[in-house]
Amino acid sequence: MALSAEKNSHYLLKLIVAGAKKITNADGGAFYSVTTGKRLRLSVFDLGATDGTPENGVEREISLYDDRGKPNVGNA
Repeated sequence: MALSAEKNSHYLLKLIVAGAKKITNADGGAFYSVTTGKRLRLSVFDLGATDGTPENGVEREISLYDDRGKPNVGNA
């Protein structure tokens, strides 16, 4: 199935992560989206035996900037 034909955006992200894992021979992968509040939101992950969306529907977010407006490099 062509990716452009997929109507379910969550399933499409899962396909992209799975494909990226395959071509890079990675053990796991994740897709983050940028929110309007300049945060990274974990949307989809695949860690081999575990995959899907963040548990219990709670989306994990990481701030791109600290309280002083400086880039958040603590999670890099």
